[in-house]
Amino acid sequence: MVSLPGSGDYLLFHGNLSVPENSRAFLYLAETILSHISIPVIVAGKDPSGKFIRKTAKYPNVIVIPNPPDEQMDSLIQNAHINLLYTAQSTGIKLKLLHALYAGRYCLVNPPMVEGTGLEHLCHLAGTSEETLKKLDELMKVPFTENQISMRKKTLSDYSNRVGAEKIIRLLN
Repeated sequence: MVSLPGSGDYLLFHGNLSVPENSRAFLYLAETILSHISIPVIVAGKDPSGKFIRKTAKYPNVIVIPNPPDEQMDSLIQNAHINLLYTAQSTGIKLKLLHALYAGRYCLVNPPMVEGTGLEHLCHLAGTSEETLKKLDELMKVPFTENQISMRKKTLSDYSNRVGAEKIIRLLN
């Protein structure tokens, strides 16, 4: 676990931006929510299209970081105050959610992002634009604590590589 206590000064949206669902999700958030705030927003990910970069350029608080190396992505996740994760469809546990929970501070998600994962209690849920704006405002004022990190460690221990490998070995025996 590498989550840091304290506060960051930006929101982070990350993912494979060459996947249409991910770029559409961010553009939706930018249009409906992020255009109404002054908090700096970093969107980082793989292969954003020229069209995506042009569309995000109209938002003065948004910075796009294309193809960040793994070390930079880890640092962005770790130092963000809020990892903003959004999906249009529930498709099980997403690696970007686990990564943000292991390494980041607050995770603000929409309900489909955590549906059926059992991780709802580690995230802040917002289903509407109004709820998201309210949660962003609230969370930006509250430092992330050691207690929150401890709670995550307990819950996420079931998702570690070692625990997964032990389960596979038990099944094979």
